[in-house]
Amino acid sequence: MPDPVQIESPPSQHPVQVKAFDKDVLLSGSVHTDAEGKIEFSVPDLHLIFHFKSDTQPQRIESSVITEGKALEIRLYNFNNSLGTGVVSPVQLGIFRGRPLSVVFTVYSLSPTSAKLFNYTFLAG
Repeated sequence: MPDPVQIESPPSQHPVQVKAFDKDVLLSGSVHTDAEGKIEFSVPDLHLIFHFKSDTQPQRIESSVITEGKALEIRLYNFNNSLGTGVVSPVQLGIFRGRPLSVVFTVYSLSPTSAKLFNYTFLAG
């Protein structure tokens, strides 16, 4: 098997810019959490909390501003599908550093009591 290719290029000289939905991708990734866990993202002046919950009502998203407007809690109720469930277009969260901030995500879970896999992309523009 051949040796892996080595690419040596300082990130500052050749930054990668990614766009989706005609917006700049700020951050994209995946995080695991427990069945009713929280996933928190923090940057200066902004704290986002995605909180998973289960109940007998239909699937829904609720949100509230906390901590004097510097934190947003997004409650995701009944996101319990092994094939994945989420949003298909960006959901605007607010304004961050003068630009509209939005998120697209998909949640995978085998059951209401199993761990969650949260795939996310934060977008600006």
